[in-house]
Amino acid sequence: MDGLRFELRPVEERPRRRSKYDPIIDEFLEGEWDLAEVEVEGEDPQCLRAALFQRIKSRRLLDRVRVFQSGGSVYLKRLR
Repeated sequence: MDGLRFELRPVEERPRRRSKYDPIIDEFLEGEWDLAEVEVEGEDPQCLRAALFQRIKSRRLLDRVRVFQSGGSVYLKRLR
């Protein structure tokens, strides 16, 4: 039979998408800080806050960490 050759394999779950912002969140959660300022070179603070919020939300971490902006700075806050 001519044509497309392929193979299908079952998987247990959908692969998790990693974002460039995940290491920031991971390091914060693994650390012992209750509050940390976040800076990413070349990132606008408003865009950084929005991107971190989306990753926190999609990873279902809203009960563990919050992100907020004050002035030109972005912060992560651990929730107890």
